[in-house]
Amino acid sequence: MHTFLQAQVAKGTMSDYHIYIVEQSNDNRKFNRGKLLNIGFDIARKNKCRKTKANTKLVNHDVFIFHDVDLLPSDVLGSYYTQFPSVPIHIARVWDRYSNNPKYFGGIVSFSESDMKRINGYPNTFWGWGGEDDEMQLRCEKLGIKWEKPQVPRNYNSATSAPLITDLEQMDLKEKLSFLRQNKKWKCMVKWEALEEHETTWRRNGLADLNYSVLKMTDLDERVKNGGGGSGGRSRATKITVDVKLNANHWANEKCSMDYVYSG
Repeated sequence: MHTFLQAQVAKGTMSDYHIYIVEQSNDNRKFNRGKLLNIGFDIARKNKCRKTKANTKLVNHDVFIFHDVDLLPSDVLGSYYTQFPSVPIHIARVWDRYSNNPKYFGGIVSFSESDMKRINGYPNTFWGWGGEDDEMQLRCEKLGIKWEKPQVPRNYNSATSAPLITDLEQMDLKEKLSFLRQNKKWKCMVKWEALEEHETTWRRNGLADLNYSVLKMTDLDERVKNGGGGSGGRSRATKITVDVKLNANHWANEKCSMDYVYSG
């Protein structure tokens, strides 16, 4: 991602960037993608006007791109990473894996700070793979927020170019679904029950009740760690390990364990 984003800075289409990799601690709970993305937004938002010791320049985050860590974009998608999202931009929509699925709203999505606050961020109650992006779509629809569905760039030739988005997991959709059927501990087993709560819980389930603790922060920018320039001596990448914590008195807390595989 550094190479891709640095190219945008070099072109002058992006002033700067910072990558936050938010990792759930080894807590024997299912992966909570929605809550991790909320945490990343919360940390980035708090840092947007922070001055560093090495550089007095303000860190100004005004575009928030929520990005699966195993997806790498092609250079031809650069404009979608530098464009201010006056409406949410579902960058991953250009990906042929999910482009025909109207319900898909995951992978890579760009939001403004104001829209993230309006929809109260992602839900915190989906433990395991699947569901949180469906809830995000419902929240946007509830508030009449339309999202942009990018078109494949005109200068892109699928026969001669690298994929628009490369999946480092190297699993297609069929293989991913097969894996989840065989490994239900990774799957959100209460997806439909959680989605049914949308109307009554979306205003309080998200940024409004976000609760977590930062356990460790690691600078991933080798140039800064080695005394190099980086971005004027300021790191552009941080790995953050967090305790995602349980959600206060929510019924899904009882079903978040890696051992929970059945919802009766």
